[in-house]
Amino acid sequence: MTNSSPIANERDALVAVARMIERREDPSTGHIDRIGAYSLRIASGVIACCDTDLASRVTETFLADIEDAAALHDIGKACIPDNILLKPGHLSAEEFEVIRSHTTHGAKAFESLPRTPFGQLAYEVIRFHHEKWDGTGYPDGLEGEDIPLAARIVALADCYDALTTWRCYKTATTHNHACEIIEQAAHTHFDPRLTQVFLAVASDIAECSN
Repeated sequence: MTNSSPIANERDALVAVARMIERREDPSTGHIDRIGAYSLRIASGVIACCDTDLASRVTETFLADIEDAAALHDIGKACIPDNILLKPGHLSAEEFEVIRSHTTHGAKAFESLPRTPFGQLAYEVIRFHHEKWDGTGYPDGLEGEDIPLAARIVALADCYDALTTWRCYKTATTHNHACEIIEQAAHTHFDPRLTQVFLAVASDIAECSN
């Protein structure tokens, strides 16, 4: 993020805001930086895979934007009250609905911004990164290819990081176990083709986390 153009400066400012929101939840997490790095690695893996249809969708612009767009995925958590966002125990059904609203709150904030290629990618990530391949995700219950590619990539990165890092309500699992869980969730939670790409680059992703 060294480019001094106005667009780069705006992007840097948005990522800085996302980091500030993240520190509210956990001052030491580094979550959004890892999600950005993992997402970029998965996207790069798509280009290297033998699936030409999937690879054709990862343009140079997509590759240049995905890391910062992924870092903004949880920016809507700025609208979630502390007593719910920072609750150490299990959430009630009502509290979970409030947590789920971070996707729509974040997307709504981006609706008024100029729809540059980066802005569009960020919007798709923010709103749709909790959608699932089988249509059981949120907020819109999108299914399969209807879920934007960037959001499908970030869903994998976000899940891997959630599994392999300690949270106040859970312990961390190992890299290998996380990969097994993700592989089992292909066709349900995750795009099966992207899951294969993730598994192909998983060792590189593990190195990004260190």
